[in-house]
Amino acid sequence: MKKKDDSSGPDEASFAQEYDPAAGAVVELHIYCRMCRRMFSVSFAPKPSARLRCPCGYEASLAELDVFKSEARAKDFSTLYEKLYNAAKEALRAANIKLPPSQKLPAIRDGAVVESDIASPQEGNLEDLSDIASAYVGGAKDVRGAGAAAREKKLRDAIGRASGILERHEAFSQLIEHLYCIRHREPGALERFQQACRQDIVIANDVIAEAKRRRAAGRPARVAFTSFKHLAIALEEQGDVAGALEVVLGAIGIGLPGYDERAA
Repeated sequence: MKKKDDSSGPDEASFAQEYDPAAGAVVELHIYCRMCRRMFSVSFAPKPSARLRCPCGYEASLAELDVFKSEARAKDFSTLYEKLYNAAKEALRAANIKLPPSQKLPAIRDGAVVESDIASPQEGNLEDLSDIASAYVGGAKDVRGAGAAAREKKLRDAIGRASGILERHEAFSQLIEHLYCIRHREPGALERFQQACRQDIVIANDVIAEAKRRRAAGRPARVAFTSFKHLAIALEEQGDVAGALEVVLGAIGIGLPGYDERAA
């Protein structure tokens, strides 16, 4: 299937691609999954070949997903696609053709309300509900050796320059994502990744307190803890289930949503 750089609506041969693949900077993108008809958000340096996994389990490259810079654009697209989806179902029914079952996902009941999985500070939620740990599989596959070390130094310098707790947390989040990508390819990266996660987890309560303070002052701040998510995934893949559970319970303990299922 071909892709296009910008899209005003879906068609059968293209995906909306509203981002700059050459920017090289970490950005927040809003993804619409046609398999489950939900949205989820991710933050990373996007490339068309980067593979993402929707919380529903569907996995594809960024080029094979509908990608938007804003939640509003993603919601507009979702509304239009839902109309096309329902029109297609009605056409099949009118022709007495049985609706084909999904081979990947459980059927979505007709009439069911499918909510967005994107959280916003205005909705009173500090945490991004999309499972970034599962969805983020690396936009830095070409960063190795000296390049990886230089990027790590730059990100660590940003932590040292951070002027406040939220800025420090954001800098840690970017370092964690970088180290998560190279954890199996660069010597010592896995250990440094885990250390960075735990350093960010230590300041989590202060981060939440500051985010709440800013919200009360009318300056809402969006906060997503990639540290808990990435670390739990990494520990689980190493076979340290008890350690992963401890991290997940820690996230639940400070009030982060979306971890009950992983804990179970």
